[in-house]
Amino acid sequence: MKTHIRRLVMRFNAVLQAVLRRGIPQDGVASGRRVYLVNVVALGAASICLFFCGFNFAAGAVHHDRFLAINFVASLLFLSVPFTNGFSNAAAAYLLLALMFAIVVLLALLSGRDSGAHFFLISAGPVLPLLLGTRRPILVAALTFVAISTFLVLEFTLPTLVFPGRPWLPQIRNPFSESLDIGFDDSVFILSMFALEAILACTTFVAFRLAESAEASLQREYARSELLLQNLLPNPIATRLKERPDSVIADKFDSVTVLFADVVGFTSSAARKRPEELVAFLERIFGEFDLLAEKHGLEKIKTIGDAYMVAGGMPIPAEGHTNSVANMALDMIKVAGRLTVEFGEEVAVRIGFHSGPAVAGVIGRRKPFYDVWGDTINVAARMESSGVPGRIQITPEVKRVLGASYTFEERGTVNVKGKGQMPLFFLTGRSTNDPGVGGIR
Repeated sequence: MKTHIRRLVMRFNAVLQAVLRRGIPQDGVASGRRVYLVNVVALGAASICLFFCGFNFAAGAVHHDRFLAINFVASLLFLSVPFTNGFSNAAAAYLLLALMFAIVVLLALLSGRDSGAHFFLISAGPVLPLLLGTRRPILVAALTFVAISTFLVLEFTLPTLVFPGRPWLPQIRNPFSESLDIGFDDSVFILSMFALEAILACTTFVAFRLAESAEASLQREYARSELLLQNLLPNPIATRLKERPDSVIADKFDSVTVLFADVVGFTSSAARKRPEELVAFLERIFGEFDLLAEKHGLEKIKTIGDAYMVAGGMPIPAEGHTNSVANMALDMIKVAGRLTVEFGEEVAVRIGFHSGPAVAGVIGRRKPFYDVWGDTINVAARMESSGVPGRIQITPEVKRVLGASYTFEERGTVNVKGKGQMPLFFLTGRSTNDPGVGGIR
């Protein structure tokens, strides 16, 4: 039984939400909230009309057939508003306002001042901006003026009550004063006030809920954009860019260490892999490298095809960046060996790095990114391109900085493009004989 009731409630809620969301555009958040409010007010007005249908019938008021018909037809007309929203949001909003004005005035003229029907016109002030939005202030002000003026005219010209209650309608006895017994006319007025407050409270509540939902969505989008910005740019650079969006972000560093790594044989391997396999392959490798960069406190600069670029000592200058890059390079070789076993095919990485001065900054109006320039970067790139798969090639400057804390293998003199003959070395590991840091830069 409970399950059956729960299903009915869920089905009713699904139908209700479908009606309330009728006509909401896919690309308009603000207009979507107004459409939702129009549907809420329309359903609320229809519910009030149906309630008064039942009340008039139960009370047995004279001429109740007339009011039953008016309220019943009005409820059907209000229910047509959400479906009108499916064709035109503007037409639905104006239809709702026209129906509310016409039906309230008609009921007030037929039932008299003491029924309180014309008090619904007072709701124009708070309700109109919610239904029409804030971009039509003149229209909202004009309609509010018309509604309040009509209310005042009805208040001062209508007779007290056009229809009396039937003699058999019981009165509610007031224990404090017999002169304040509540009869049919008082009941209509009280119910009208409750209905007015109900529709105002419901509209305001829904408006605030929609506003809170919109704010929460904005917060989520802001958090996503912040995360995206932090992934695209280093945190200090992202902060500077947000604080001064039109400024040029450029910094000069006296000493940085730049590493390049290339996945050897990737081009031939790519020809044999499906697109999703290719992307997953690179994602797995570079994902591991990203973790290493974070572990060693280094800044990932970018990936270019199957090449990976990382730097130490920037964007915030720090001591020991050459050692950090060396440690990451050694870990990258270990990761490549582990991934070779995992993939069942050789993952060979050629690594080279160099230390020296550089300039870094943010470039690009669309898809801006943080990059670094200078001869140091060119030499680091040459260390990688002229290197050997599975080895880490370095310059004499890097060897001097690393000192006795690491072990090296002399490669000999190599003709480096743009630099001529250079004596180069392979970094082979950390020294076990000298635990000192030695040569930290």
